[in-house]
Amino acid sequence: MGLFGFGTSKIDERKEDRIIQGKDWYDKGNSLAKLGKDQEAIACYDKALSLDSANWGAWTNKGNSLAKLGEDEETIVCYSQAIRLNPEDLRAWSNKGFALNKLERYEESIRCYNQVIRFNPKDHNAWFSRGNALASLRKYDESIACYDKALSLDS
Repeated sequence: MGLFGFGTSKIDERKEDRIIQGKDWYDKGNSLAKLGKDQEAIACYDKALSLDSANWGAWTNKGNSLAKLGEDEETIVCYSQAIRLNPEDLRAWSNKGFALNKLERYEESIRCYNQVIRFNPKDHNAWFSRGNALASLRKYDESIACYDKALSLDS
């Protein structure tokens, strides 16, 4: 019996099984990542995503593991996919901004930090990182304003 007493179809059951299996692979990937085994974690996230491509957490965490391996372009693709699936994933926005900043794509990174700040104006790291990106663009007055805001949030 399915939800509300109605039967579920075999297709629904298979889809639910795939999502559960995907979660298991996702959880294994998280444990491997915590052990610093990022290559193995990525393989688990890939398996999780093959079973449930809408698992935005798997996209975010795959991006995190790729970032640790210095795969910046692929990292950005993963964070973009996570954001597409869950536009309020602040971790993905912030980490995408960091990866873009690392590639000297400062304007794009600022847009990411702006999204974090829009959702959470008290995010110290977003203000600080936005200030760094602005300083890299030699927009020093704006960067100082961001640093001041970050410092005010620390107090």
